[in-house]
Amino acid sequence: MHGKIDDMIDLFINGFFLSYSTCKDELIEKQRKMVDNLSAPIIPITDTIFILPLIGTLDDQRARIIEEKVLMEIGKSKVRTLIMDLSGIAETAPESIDYFSRLMEAVKMMGCEPIISGLRPKIVQQMIRMDIHYFKGATRATLQQALYDSMFTEKEHDKKRLDG
Repeated sequence: MHGKIDDMIDLFINGFFLSYSTCKDELIEKQRKMVDNLSAPIIPITDTIFILPLIGTLDDQRARIIEEKVLMEIGKSKVRTLIMDLSGIAETAPESIDYFSRLMEAVKMMGCEPIISGLRPKIVQQMIRMDIHYFKGATRATLQQALYDSMFTEKEHDKKRLDG
């Protein structure tokens, strides 16, 4: 009789811990997805101009998340200009710089004009060491300058469309 009770208790404890572990893993995965989503916010400024402000560290995993979000948003929202503000990036892995450079090319392939703002001297030095001398898009010193230029370009584009 004691053996049967012990077996039932073992089954209960085993089932409980398996259920707990599965629930915990699902919660962790949901939280990871939420953090991934928040790590690359794409903010619409107008119908065609969007900003991707980045802060913190840019590593390979985060670069892949950014790539996925950026390309999906361009396809979904018909983004004409994407301003990627890197002024909040304190540190970046060398492989992420190369990955980011290729992302600029992918953005252009989708018909969107990428503008990079806020490149820090340390990141520019890394780019030079890696023999990356240019991005496939425009660069501006500040986010304010990038916004001004892209808004002016959008007005010119709209004027040509209306005139012609």
